[in-house]
Amino acid sequence: MDFLWEKDVTPPRFPQLSGDVETDVLIIGGGMAGILCARALQERGVDYLLVEGKTIGSGITRGTTAVLTAQHGTLYYDLIQKFGPRCAKQYLDANLRAVDEFRALSKHIPCEFEEKPSYQYTHGDTKTLEREAKAVQSLGFLAEFVTKTPLPFEVVGAVRYPGMAQFHPLKFLYGAAQGLHICENSFVRAVKN
Repeated sequence: MDFLWEKDVTPPRFPQLSGDVETDVLIIGGGMAGILCARALQERGVDYLLVEGKTIGSGITRGTTAVLTAQHGTLYYDLIQKFGPRCAKQYLDANLRAVDEFRALSKHIPCEFEEKPSYQYTHGDTKTLEREAKAVQSLGFLAEFVTKTPLPFEVVGAVRYPGMAQFHPLKFLYGAAQGLHICENSFVRAVKN
């Protein structure tokens, strides 16, 4: 399968692990989560090793939508109903901080970062999304229900989340991986304390 993000990028290469090693923190997997964990540990001076069974970014990361948003499959309306507004707001704030963190990192890691609103849309009944826009607004975020979008297809309605973004995930990942302690083509066979 061809992946959009693999075109026109040259992945960095890292050595294969040879033999047993000792480390304070072992990160298994060189996708977005693993690379960002390794980067955070390195910035804090923690002894770590990231091992990847194939090559970094060769799993789910290479097929990502590349959208950075606080809007996901779970509706904030449902979160409010199930866990209350305080917990829903914490979830929203955590997601907004993550978008902001990518925004800050993209100033140092070339990755075609671009501010774009995010849209949660429907081709059917709009009541759920109208209710969702009100729920997100009640949490203090400027989401809005709209009937016109720049999407390349017609929709009946959508919730527009301003201040979100898109980026090139592999350019970001490869840039973020520079200087990290990574071993590729290295399967973890056993972990001992």
